[in-house]
Amino acid sequence: MAAIEIQRVTPNEYRELFPAPSHRYNSVEFNQLNSHKCIEVLYLVFMDEKRKPRLGIILGDDGEDLKSPFSAPFGGFEERGMQRLEFYLDAADALVQYAYSIGRGIRLTLPPDIYNRCSNVTKQQGALLTCGFQLVCSDYDYYFPSYGGCGDMDKLPPKSRNKLRIAMRHDFGLEVHPSADRERIERCYKVIHDNRRHRGYDLRMSLEEVIRTSEIIDIDCMLLTTEGVDVAAALVYHVATGVVQLIYWGDCPGYSHLRPMNMLAYQVARYYRQKGLTVDVGPSSENGVPSLGLCDFKESVGCEMVLKPTLVYRHEVMKR
Repeated sequence: MAAIEIQRVTPNEYRELFPAPSHRYNSVEFNQLNSHKCIEVLYLVFMDEKRKPRLGIILGDDGEDLKSPFSAPFGGFEERGMQRLEFYLDAADALVQYAYSIGRGIRLTLPPDIYNRCSNVTKQQGALLTCGFQLVCSDYDYYFPSYGGCGDMDKLPPKSRNKLRIAMRHDFGLEVHPSADRERIERCYKVIHDNRRHRGYDLRMSLEEVIRTSEIIDIDCMLLTTEGVDVAAALVYHVATGVVQLIYWGDCPGYSHLRPMNMLAYQVARYYRQKGLTVDVGPSSENGVPSLGLCDFKESVGCEMVLKPTLVYRHEVMKR
């Protein structure tokens, strides 16, 4: 294996080395925006023996672990050009030694396979496991593929087709607002917030956090209306080439008999499939424990499933 050295750099230096990250959660802008959620943000570059940068990673220090992500659905390494497996193995080993030197463990959640480009995610997971990381959980992540029947009524299960037919009997209007402004985001957020409050849940992100995020990540707003009332909504992030992520969606209390969520799911899948984009609908689990009702709903509207792995390294169990 080649020798790898870790160099800690400034956010600006990291941005210059990795100007087009594989997904927006690995961007300097996103991590700087959320830097208050950890003790310190570390920007690390992995240099080969010729001082050539090969890989990079952004980590949040919470006092116990170095985390990627520390405030996002997933994180992981970035490549500076396509890299051989050898460099991933050496980078994982170097990261273990670096964390040990500052008395920290490591916790990494990698993107699900729909973000895998030229095996970059597969190489990360393989290298981490080889270097002693433990797979502590895999979350159940659902998506609408950019092809196939996810936006075709005839491809849905019989019960779902029936619910969609019920929805189609009503005079729903669909508004799609690409790169939405504050007013549209507020409208979507209100519908989703009311939905969560009715079910006894809180949204993890405040309205202001969503709006600030829209300044660095393009957000589409989708609103389903009837008789001038917003009855269902979705907030969708443009997070990677070929992939958008549905961050929040929901319907207003009192309208479920109209089946607005079935209609919204159908329209989301159809809209992005026509653009050739995969829709990451997000996890239906917490720390690997599935919410079976949510899994069933997503499968019923045409979603497919992949796993999103979380790996950790604890130095007290080092076997070296």
